[in-house]
Amino acid sequence: MRLVATLALAFTPLALTATAEVAQAQDERDTATARSLFEQGVELADKGDWAGAADRFERSDRLRHSPVVAYNLANAWVELGRLVEAAELLRQIEKEEGAKPGVKKDARALLSQLEPRIATLVVEVESQPAPKDVRVNDRPFPEEAMGVPTPIDPGSVVVTVTDPKGAVLWSKRVEVTPGGQERITITMPKPVEPAPAVVPTPRETAQRSQEPQPTADAYDDGDLVDDEDKAFYEEPWVWVGAGAVIAVGVVVAVLLASGGSDSKEPTEPMGRGSSLGTITVGAP
Repeated sequence: MRLVATLALAFTPLALTATAEVAQAQDERDTATARSLFEQGVELADKGDWAGAADRFERSDRLRHSPVVAYNLANAWVELGRLVEAAELLRQIEKEEGAKPGVKKDARALLSQLEPRIATLVVEVESQPAPKDVRVNDRPFPEEAMGVPTPIDPGSVVVTVTDPKGAVLWSKRVEVTPGGQERITITMPKPVEPAPAVVPTPRETAQRSQEPQPTADAYDDGDLVDDEDKAFYEEPWVWVGAGAVIAVGVVVAVLLASGGSDSKEPTEPMGRGSSLGTITVGAP
């Protein structure tokens, strides 16, 4: 990967007023810092530390923009697999008026190598309503991009749907090849809608208000006591059964008593001369 190691950060001299002198001094400090960051980025790139190089190039470009710094930042992004961002940055360099012809040429050549490697992703939604928080590789996916091919970096791609609190409701991972296209369809389960509340009509409300309400005496008398809360001896069938058992017992006792008296030996008849308290057997 070819880096442009020459950096020219020029600025227009300001008028030598008090305010202009302060601004000029600040501008010079920014220029020196941006140059130092750029040089650090080149050194890190030479060592193969592309993440560190991208960090330095990005800081330098924010502090003092330069097409040379932007081109080197695009190079670092390519090495990190961030092809979509690198391609957009290279297109900006091609259109930039302040970029030198050599930098534009290098940007155009690198872009021609990148474009065939950029993949596309189509995200579709099958369920309705469509989820609002869709993310691709943890970045918000715009609703306008739904259902159409979208540029994506090749490699592992994770599409997630989250709720307002960030909890993952649905997720799918796919591997996208360089220059390929993948299609992902989000199939969310239909949310369970709560049952509608039953609102009584005015007539029903009026009828309920006219119904007699139970009094405290009714509760005290046990009229509204639930059958399940009653003790077994409070049940009517218990006392009916007990009365039937007692009645049967009395009948059985009477029958036994009468049967026992019939089985005794007959008493001798009292003679003529018998008297009360004494039994005298007469002569035949």
